[in-house]
Amino acid sequence: MIMSLSPRFGRLPKTSVRWQASISIALALCCTATVAAGNTNHLGGERFAGITSEERQDLLITETGLVVLGEQGDSFVSVLPAQEEGYLVAGSRLGETGGRLVLIEVGLASDGSHAQVERLGPRAKSEFSQSSPRLTGSEEPGSFAIAWFEGTSKRDNRVWFAEGGANGFSRPQQLAGPALGSQVGLNAVTLNDGRQIVLWSAFDGNDTELLWVIKSNGVWSRPQRLAPNNEVPDIGPSLIAQGNSAIVAWSWFDGTSYRLVTATFSGNAWGAPGIASPNPAAFPEFVAGAQTPTMTYFDYRADSWSFLQLDAHGAPDRVALAPEFKQRPVARSIGPDTIDVVLVDRSTAPAGPIAGHMSGQMPEQTTEFNTAPQGADAANSFRSLVVKSLALKSP
Repeated sequence: MIMSLSPRFGRLPKTSVRWQASISIALALCCTATVAAGNTNHLGGERFAGITSEERQDLLITETGLVVLGEQGDSFVSVLPAQEEGYLVAGSRLGETGGRLVLIEVGLASDGSHAQVERLGPRAKSEFSQSSPRLTGSEEPGSFAIAWFEGTSKRDNRVWFAEGGANGFSRPQQLAGPALGSQVGLNAVTLNDGRQIVLWSAFDGNDTELLWVIKSNGVWSRPQRLAPNNEVPDIGPSLIAQGNSAIVAWSWFDGTSYRLVTATFSGNAWGAPGIASPNPAAFPEFVAGAQTPTMTYFDYRADSWSFLQLDAHGAPDRVALAPEFKQRPVARSIGPDTIDVVLVDRSTAPAGPIAGHMSGQMPEQTTEFNTAPQGADAANSFRSLVVKSLALKSP
């Protein structure tokens, strides 16, 4: 029996699924959060969730194990915690007429393993390909919201938005039409006062700039630049809500290399952008659920994934390097001086039963938990969750 997500979101609309994915679910790791001394922020409320990719196969990392999502060609990019043990995951699946939004409810079955319920997203019969869905909270209790792109290619993407819940989806709204070139890097957040912000990057005929819209009192604003036109590329934005304000991070080209830049939304307007890392850097992504704004990004000088914490004003505060991590690590918890991170690693060892399992606890420091995939992957695939504790230091 799947743990229902309906108290938080309602059931997803019962749209018939035109494709049936051969979804293999990894064995659960039946672990719970370990509460460390001090003010440790266990992400998602005593649990965490993150999506990573391994050989074009998206994996959902949760406090209770590792879930394989979809099949080759699927792209799952957004996750929203729901109820106590469940997650809502959004992605895109390639079909005959292009990408189609796919929503998957991931919960726990009665035997402790993961179980999944799959539905199509809004505008399932659109003539355009759908991509890059982003989930966020909603103004309405017990519901969620989703933003996504539609177009024949990135060069003519439109930005769409809809609410979802027990009664299906609201009437989708187009927030922006095609730009003069590619529109990518979609983000969506909901502020504490119910306002919603959607943000992305768009080519204006000369370079790529950040555009944003905000919904206040049920009305969406028109797309506008986040910062003055600087005539150099601004790419890869990541957005996080902070109460009734928000912070965005992105990569800005300074004429020689890309730099990490941040700007803060005060509740009424965006402040001036500021350099967040002295080294060339790119690919920022905020950690969802972090009490202190924390992001992962790639530091080109250190040739390493890194974590960066910001202060209340959005300025750089502390960093943690993860030099041995060749894929973006997923944060499990954030303590006063450390960040516990999780990475899915691949081993040449043969598939086998769960090994190294500490019953009732996620590992401390450096520990590996091996999971044996089910189905077709079992003969040739081997995955492990590597957990490490990284020290936070002054930049």
